[in-house]
Amino acid sequence: MKILNLISSLFRTTKSTSIEALKIQKEGAKLAVQHAKIYNSKLDYSVDSLKKVDKILDLLSKNYLTKQNKEELKNLALIFGLYIIEVFERNEGKGYLERKLITLESDSFPYYFKGNLIFPCIWCLNKIFENEADKVSMIYNRTVAKV
Repeated sequence: MKILNLISSLFRTTKSTSIEALKIQKEGAKLAVQHAKIYNSKLDYSVDSLKKVDKILDLLSKNYLTKQNKEELKNLALIFGLYIIEVFERNEGKGYLERKLITLESDSFPYYFKGNLIFPCIWCLNKIFENEADKVSMIYNRTVAKV
């Protein structure tokens, strides 16, 4: 699948500069918009579009239960998390994305938003692998309400 090849190439880089993180953020969000079309969903970077992301993540969670393709689903969770970050930036104001926390070895893509550290990529991972996790649209709204 072309999209998954692009995702893999994005995450193969070991660079951790703010410019590289911004490039990953923008490209990942675009990939999410492209991938959403498979589910007949059009993502437009609006807050309301996060409800569509919730539906897609629910479908991916069901896919995980049947196909068990964990690596592919982790990559998809990351691009939808990057899409959520773009929604924050277009609707609530700019923040700052990093590849990982200093204390972690793996990419977690923490996002600093108005003095808060949030993890939209982890929200998506949780929603896929723990179907009972909160919907990302709800977490987004709670986050915005706090700041």
